[in-house]
Amino acid sequence: MTHTTTGEFEATDRKHDRWSLDRLALIWGRLRYRDSAAYEAWLRERDSTLIIAALLRLQDRQLKRIGMTRATLALDVQMLMQNVENMQRIGREALEVVGGTDLDEVEPGEDDVTARLRVAAE
Repeated sequence: MTHTTTGEFEATDRKHDRWSLDRLALIWGRLRYRDSAAYEAWLRERDSTLIIAALLRLQDRQLKRIGMTRATLALDVQMLMQNVENMQRIGREALEVVGGTDLDEVEPGEDDVTARLRVAAE
């Protein structure tokens, strides 16, 4: 909360401030990497770095509880991200088999549910 000159208090939203900085970083990345594949690669690298930084704040006991260690944290995060991509690919292929969506209609980085909803809305 901050105090104004009229003696009133107003709530400040730090999350909103952070969101604006994050939004600025995304716009910068979009301008720097105009090719969509290069932009997706930049986003992937940026996200994995932020995830690793967040996990590094945990204690060794907490990392052990989720099956990770500080020594292999980067590899563990890469494996998690690869597993998610594989599951999304399998989901897209399954949807294609049952006739839900075509693989060409699913945008990179888009999950299956969002793709199905987007295609259904069209």
